[in-house]
Amino acid sequence: MKKLFTSIIALITALSLCSCTLFNGQVSDDDGLEEEDLLIVDGGISSDDQNTTASAAQQSAPKHNTVKSDVVVKVQTQQADQEAEKEATSPALSVAIAKFDGAVKTENFYQYGTLSTAQKKAYDMVCKSIEKADNVINIDKIGLTLDQAKQMLIRLIVDNPQYFWLTKQNKITYVNNGKKVSSVILYYSDGTVADRLDDNLKLTKTASRTVIDGQIKRFNSAVSSVVKACNKGESLLTEKTLHDYLVNTVKYNSAVSSADTGDALPHEYSAYGALCKKSAVCEGYVKAFQFLCLQSGINSTQIMGEGKKTDHMWSAVNINNAWYQTDVTWDDMDAQNGVYYGYFNLTKAQMCADHTIDYNTVAVPECNSTAAAYHDNFSVLIANEYSEPANYQKAIDNLNKMGDDYLTFKFAKKPVSPKTYFAAYIYDDYSVINKYITKQGYKITVTKEMFFFDSDCYYIKVVRM
Repeated sequence: MKKLFTSIIALITALSLCSCTLFNGQVSDDDGLEEEDLLIVDGGISSDDQNTTASAAQQSAPKHNTVKSDVVVKVQTQQADQEAEKEATSPALSVAIAKFDGAVKTENFYQYGTLSTAQKKAYDMVCKSIEKADNVINIDKIGLTLDQAKQMLIRLIVDNPQYFWLTKQNKITYVNNGKKVSSVILYYSDGTVADRLDDNLKLTKTASRTVIDGQIKRFNSAVSSVVKACNKGESLLTEKTLHDYLVNTVKYNSAVSSADTGDALPHEYSAYGALCKKSAVCEGYVKAFQFLCLQSGINSTQIMGEGKKTDHMWSAVNINNAWYQTDVTWDDMDAQNGVYYGYFNLTKAQMCADHTIDYNTVAVPECNSTAAAYHDNFSVLIANEYSEPANYQKAIDNLNKMGDDYLTFKFAKKPVSPKTYFAAYIYDDYSVINKYITKQGYKITVTKEMFFFDSDCYYIKVVRM
């Protein structure tokens, strides 16, 4: 089975800090600074050695590093800031991220909806600048405080996983008098080289915009192919197909998760890495899943926190107006059927059995519904080994719509003699399930290789007749 361990990048971790106090250093409101101060937060690498349980299979994760983001709050006078911004220039991008028909619109993004009108205005300005790869975005006329600007920026980044060229290190400048934000300074990476600006906001090192343009083209092509192939016409079925696609095609990159990355994050931390390189850590899985969902008309956002006391990231997804939590990374297992559903569309309570949510970084939707739970929609439910299966029609209908190879059977309690039960209630030509699945054009196979048990479920392979 795959190594189910993960890492998180806290893109901006200073939300809980006051506008001027970072660690033990403090800048007072009336310090009269004429020169800029750089206040750097959380720029290190932490190492964890945890046993991360990704499923009932009790997989153990080896030691790995978790990348922490740099957060730089740049403090300078209004006059110096305006002069530097006026002179700042950036190479432009010539290729845009493609927009698909039926995609969730920005105004409906979950994090966007939690912002004030002023924050939304700044958000829109910053997005336009990211799409052109502008480094300096002047937002002084909007009038955001430092805390408001930091909240806006991190929620923008979480809403928009398609901006894979945005690096982990970004800056906000503000005027000392009243803490009014002057600008947002962003850095971009082509996967190898990251932008670097001097104190006058002039580029001393530049990520290749030509390389990024080529990456955007490949990204657009990959997203288009997956979205078209995985569209099942129903949000739940489409979500499951996207989930299964990532689990079956992306490999968790343990080498990258253990590396000291620097400013130019490897693509494994992005949707580009998962979709174009087929290699990712948890952040790459989540961002790819989120963007594919958004482009398929399914709202989704990221959840940050811990999984078994190790920094981790997973997803929230909206199916038929109810939110659920899904961990695609932890469902990526080398079981015989290739996919595990132990973390597919759970409630908050279910996910929090081994996940801990960080409520201080981003807004998290309430996830209490079970209507789109995996087993209620894709498994034949069996109360005990002496009764006929229930819910089989929905499970088989969805099997047919999805084109899946395995039919899942879930017992309320593990049976003493499962093969005896299946022989009587499943394989027998007169059983209700055999009759129904035959009408759908399937045949149940009985060979040993086509029957196996994983966690609390049995899988029987079916073939089209």
